[in-house]
Order: sequence, then C-alpha cells, then structure tokens
Amino acid sequence: MSGGPLMLKSLILWVSFAGAMFFDYSIPDKVLMEEYGRGAKANLITHQNYVLTSWNVYKGGMEGMHADLAQIINESDFVNLQEFLLDSAQAQQIQDFDVFHWVFAKSFKDSDNWTGVTTISRTEPMEALALRSADAQPLSNTPKMSLITKFQIQGGQELWIANMHAINFNVGMGAFERQVDSVINNLRVHTGPLIFTGDFNTWAPGRYEYLLDKAWELGLTRVELDSPVGFFSVTMDHIFYRGLKDVKGSVLHQYTTSDHVPLRIEFKL
Repeated sequence: MSGGPLMLKSLILWVSFAGAMFFDYSIPDKVLMEEYGRGAKANLITHQNYVLTSWNVYKGGMEGMHADLAQIINESDFVNLQEFLLDSAQAQQIQDFDVFHWVFAKSFKDSDNWTGVTTISRTEPMEALALRSADAQPLSNTPKMSLITKFQIQGGQELWIANMHAINFNVGMGAFERQVDSVINNLRVHTGPLIFTGDFNTWAPGRYEYLLDKAWELGLTRVELDSPVGFFSVTMDHIFYRGLKDVKGSVLHQYTTSDHVPLRIEFKL
C-alpha cells in the first residue's frame, strides 16, 4: 500500500477515535420508523403524470430550507429526503402538510432531535421498511438509513420507492458495499415498477461503479442528471428507475438552501 492510502486510513481512524470522544449521539437499540399525516387511501393510476423529487436537506441547516421544501412538496407526488432533522420547525411543517403521508426512518438523535431519511407522498403507502447500515460512519459513529415504501397501482401492480443515504468516509469499500447490498437484496423480490434514489456518496469511482453494477442487476436505468457537490465536486445524488414511462429528469438549481441540489423526475406508470 502506498503512502497516500496509508495516510488516508490513519486520518480516518484518528477521526473515528476523536468522534467517539467528542460526539455523544443517541442511537436506538433497534430500527425505529414513524409515520405521520394522512395521505390519500387510493391506488396509483396508470397513464397519469407523477412527480418525484429527491433532496439531501442538510438537516435544515441553511436559512430558507423549509420554505423551499414546502414548494417542493406542493410540486411533487413523492419526496425522498436525506439528512431530515425532526426539530420544532420540521414538526410544524409536518402539521402544515398533514394531508401528505410522511414516513421517517430514524438514524440517531442529534441535540434531542432525531435525524434520518424520510419519504413524503400524497398517497398512503401499503407498507414501509426501514433499513439500517450494518456499519457505523467514522467521526460520528452513527449508522445510515434507507427506506423502502410500497404503493398499490390500479390493476394489481406495485410501485416500490427506495430512499437511501449511503455511509461515508469509511476505509475501503466494505461498509458501502454491505449497505448497498442490503437495500438491493430487499428490492430483488419485487418485479414491478421501481424507483431508487438518494445521496449515495459516490465521491470515489469505485463506489459509483459498484452502485451502477448493482442497479444494472435489477434492470434499473440511471436518469442522466449531474449535480456536482462537495470537496471532490462529483455527483453523489442519483435516481434509478424501472418500469416507468415518459421519464423526464431535471436538476432543480433554483433551490440553494442545502449543500445538495434537488433532483426530480416526471413519469407515468
């Protein structure tokens, strides 16, 4: 191993040790998921236009995020959020949009507020499944969450929507691969329409290639959207799909209240 990787590994291990000393996050003993709101109890309709938006909201850390999220919710049928923080402002927004259904998979408690991933929908899902990464992220020593929501389509099929926030900064590929495999293996049993979105933290070529290979195994197509972020200035947010019609993708550059830019697809079933 060359000096560069050794230095990187040493840095990550040191950061993990420092995180254990200085961060005191509350991590639940078991996977926790909560649901709010009252989405419509109705089947999705074939040939109708639908909109899905995926966004890492940076825990609401930038002024104006909740106003932007309100606009995004109003424009969408499904919203996948990563780094969702359930503070008082966000709790109020859930009340304001209680005609939508909210599913929240909790990762850990940060300053008395839970954070994780959330899927918002106009229609109540048939079922939701929260998945926690087997490995912890360095520095914070916290897990990452994924969420699968299942919706009934008129005629008997189901639309599954997967929302993933990938583990980051780990030495090697093992932790990332295990988390991706966990989500993919839960999706394998479904043969119908499928959307897989999130912040996949694909800042290294190996991560991106592994994700593409696993998506290909499920017959998924990546929406060709590029939105470079972070120190490495690479695209880390992606949308994959299968079994949809008339798919149109867009990057919502008008929203600037996070360190990530929202991605959107319009489609028919």
